[in-house]
Amino acid sequence: MTDYNGKLYRSGYTGLVHGDIAKFLHKTLTTDEQTVVTGLIASIEKHIARQCERNLAPAGSSNAYYETFDAGYNQYDLYNLPVKEVTKITLDGNSVYVKGGGSNTLDLNTDFFVYPGYIEFDTAPESATDNRQALKIYYEIETIADEDLVLAVKQWVSDIFLSSEYAGKSMTSVGVQGANMSFSPDSIPSYIKLVIENYRVPRL
Repeated sequence: MTDYNGKLYRSGYTGLVHGDIAKFLHKTLTTDEQTVVTGLIASIEKHIARQCERNLAPAGSSNAYYETFDAGYNQYDLYNLPVKEVTKITLDGNSVYVKGGGSNTLDLNTDFFVYPGYIEFDTAPESATDNRQALKIYYEIETIADEDLVLAVKQWVSDIFLSSEYAGKSMTSVGVQGANMSFSPDSIPSYIKLVIENYRVPRL
């Protein structure tokens, strides 16, 4: 089981691999080119997630996102949307709710309620010692990465790869975690901006 900080953006949500880009381009990629494309996919996925201010895929089987809050409030807005379910809640480091658990202190739909963007407690959870950062909520989100997002990433990876700056060049700094790249506003295609606009979460 691996849990992920809900405020850190993850790649991999499109499911694209270098073979998909090769098919899209009708091109056989060399080993070095496969490495470049793999890095580009990860970098672009993280860039889009960061601009959308949300993770765009579930954490995965038996995994969850988590966020830490100050206790003492009835409502907690979660960063990644839409929320599918809460899998665990801890208070002062102790589990008070575990999905499927038989000895929960809090009961779902009685003591707390889960909505697409937040969780609401019937009675505000209070720390026994200090409310600061005492509450930790683990949750999973719905799958929202649709075909438009997958196609946009595929197109942008292909465009960058074919550009004179990257095509056919060895990029030794590129790995599966993504290339060391930044994207200026002028370099972002209009179709990517449209996808970001469609998936972005408005923040107050």
